[in-house]
Amino acid sequence: MTMSLGLSIRHQRNACALPNNGGSAKMIDAYRLSAAANLERNFGGTQIRNGSDAGSKHQWPDPEPIDADEGTPAAFPLDALPAMMERAARDIANGTKCPPALAAASVLAVASFSIQNHFDVEFAQRQRRPLSLCILTVAASGERKSTVDRYAARGVHEYRTQLALEHAAREKDIAEAKKAKSDYIPDPLPDPNIVIGNMTLQGIFRAFAEGQTSLALFSDEGGEFLGGHSMKAENRLGSLAELSKFWDGGLQAYKLRGTKDKSETLTANDCRLAVHLQAQPVALQPFLADPIAKGQGLLARCLIHQPASTIGTRIMTLEEWQADGMTIEVQSFAMLVKALLGRPVNRDDGAVQRELLPLTTEAMRALVDYANEVERSLAPAGDLEGMSDLVNKVQEQAARIAGTFAAFTDQTEVSGPTMEGAIRVARYFLSETVRLARIGPQNAAAKDALTVAVWLHERKGVVPCKTFSRCGPKHLRKVINRQEAFSLLKDANWIREANGMLELNPKCAALGMIQSPVAGERGEQGEQ
Repeated sequence: MTMSLGLSIRHQRNACALPNNGGSAKMIDAYRLSAAANLERNFGGTQIRNGSDAGSKHQWPDPEPIDADEGTPAAFPLDALPAMMERAARDIANGTKCPPALAAASVLAVASFSIQNHFDVEFAQRQRRPLSLCILTVAASGERKSTVDRYAARGVHEYRTQLALEHAAREKDIAEAKKAKSDYIPDPLPDPNIVIGNMTLQGIFRAFAEGQTSLALFSDEGGEFLGGHSMKAENRLGSLAELSKFWDGGLQAYKLRGTKDKSETLTANDCRLAVHLQAQPVALQPFLADPIAKGQGLLARCLIHQPASTIGTRIMTLEEWQADGMTIEVQSFAMLVKALLGRPVNRDDGAVQRELLPLTTEAMRALVDYANEVERSLAPAGDLEGMSDLVNKVQEQAARIAGTFAAFTDQTEVSGPTMEGAIRVARYFLSETVRLARIGPQNAAAKDALTVAVWLHERKGVVPCKTFSRCGPKHLRKVINRQEAFSLLKDANWIREANGMLELNPKCAALGMIQSPVAGERGEQGEQ
């Protein structure tokens, strides 16, 4: 049956589907025959036969490899952590079979939260800095982020339960006092929800305004926060600025939207916010490439990493499956976290008074040497040339990590060995930040290019360009979204566009360069 390119709406919809029946196959053949005729007119004899080879008068050039290389993730230096933190991280990693860096990041974030409301650390030129850390973990679905967080934050959740019981009891006392018309009515307690998962920026400010002085923004679905109301286009710049200010400390104000006659301003007076957002690459990679986040300075304030995946290697014995994940080491870590969170907060006229952890001379020297090393790498032709917007806070990051180590282990100052361990951890996050920054855009384009190639291959290598725009992978249907991928494919001799047709070089499949997704993954290709 001969079919022209003027398809009916019904046929256009069928064109979106994979050629898995006779009718669809005939329709694709019609497309290919029409394409062959067009190429015959333009190139004098090009033929396309069975989707496997091109005609002798217009041979395809050999395709060049397209690699979606994510580089080699650095290994987290577990032995640089204080002993209790190291043992807890190792037990969590061994018990869940997760990447060790994933467990270590969760333990580090929890430790930072447990002491941030009680201590600051000495910094350059007699300054003091908060101990709050902001950690961004990139991990695919199935890496057991939720399970790891449940173990690492056990002490936090137990303390939150205790606060909830105290809060409920106080609310009952207040209600009874009001009912009895007592002269003394107890003061209300702050909201016990000290861990916020996907709260908006307004919600964070309100929690601080209502009495909390230390919060944790912990979420194993960090994409919900990064893609939520606070990060919409009209709110993004302001939200990123406010998050940076929380990291810096000091007085902050947030004006709620309202009428001219009525509005409300929420204040946060030198409060502390520890952050650990875990999200899949598709959610975090756009944020890491966001020029606003870079230029505004938030990314430099983050410890960013993407641990090497352990999926496919997590083989367990029956004894491991039956074992209690809450080992003695994990329980000990949880107990200390709960105790540190429960320490009385020192206040002076309502303001929190935090102890200062000074640096020993040895610690100062180590930190200065590290800062100078990074600064020299930022010079022209240096390893970090052009990356100052991502690494200009590494010296302070090392100081904060060192202060966290010292406070968590009940030290009264930051020693030289403690600083050396913190610098090793800071180096790990620095290397990961640089790796992800360098491979991010190129890797995204390469992945998109391979997605396009697979999609074309499944349709015998030839489709009208309009069909791709209508039925191709969802995130690549708009021209602006697929420009980089198409440019890469054309430069590598994988595809070409001619007379309204999009063609795949048949040599790509013949050389084994295309691997079709397994069953169940085609939903990600944008089929309808």
